[in-house]
Amino acid sequence: MISLTLQQTIKEEIAMDKVNFGLAKFLQFIIIVFFAFALAFYFGSLLLIPLAILIGVVDILTAIGINGILATILALPVVGWVCYVVYKIPNLFQALLDTGIKLYEVGTAQNKVFENISTTLKPAAAESSSEESTAASESTQKSETSEASDSDTPSNVKPA
Repeated sequence: MISLTLQQTIKEEIAMDKVNFGLAKFLQFIIIVFFAFALAFYFGSLLLIPLAILIGVVDILTAIGINGILATILALPVVGWVCYVVYKIPNLFQALLDTGIKLYEVGTAQNKVFENISTTLKPAAAESSSEESTAASESTQKSETSEASDSDTPSNVKPA
């Protein structure tokens, strides 16, 4: 009776290890998705700001009475000038770029933290099954090489 409850307790602990491992991997996935979205949003918004300026200038020019195509042609140099003025502001461009790079670094650091957590929580059954699969693949490779050497035609014989 005691050994039965001990076995049941061990099975429950193994099941909880698998649940903890799965939860850690799920949280790692959530972190990756969050930081990928944050980076895409950050750099995407930096790229879309000039487009928003272009649309605003075109709307102002069409409200004045200029044709849409001509307004777009006139608005392009205006947007280029605004981008150049923003670029010339000391350290602004580098600060924006550094912010995005730091966001990337924080994301990779959090991913490494969750990877360390998941490696420590990796269930023992998964480790033993991976060792068995490695041993099985090695034995398959050995049998393939022995089959290749047992061929009927030797490699040094010239065809007639």
